[in-house]
Amino acid sequence: MAQGYEIADRVIAYFVEYPELREYFYEGVELPEDSTKRARVLAVAELMADAAQSNYWLNHSKVVESLGSVDPGLDIRTNIDDWIESILTMSPAVRTLVREFPLQYPYVVSKLDTIESATTRSNLGSLAGEGAT
Repeated sequence: MAQGYEIADRVIAYFVEYPELREYFYEGVELPEDSTKRARVLAVAELMADAAQSNYWLNHSKVVESLGSVDPGLDIRTNIDDWIESILTMSPAVRTLVREFPLQYPYVVSKLDTIESATTRSNLGSLAGEGAT
């Protein structure tokens, strides 16, 4: 698990050095046009996607599964999944990156597919409700 957390620490260091980048990950701001800033945002997006995928691989190992079966309170996988969903929901940069490299981020892409599918169903339901009035 250390690898995923080390990557997350590098993301935090990036945000300390470039605090203006946070909005691209936590406020839903689209990728910038400026090439230098875009490269920085995509570099952080890659680190975040790497952290998400690494944590999935590590947290779904047999050791973690056995801990969760002994005491459900020890199962940290839900927290990791919540973080991944949050980042995918709020960051167009991370969504763009994982869609560009789906083989590198298979679990993250599957989470994104689930989010987008739920959003589409929700939007279609809202449209159907509007048509009924």
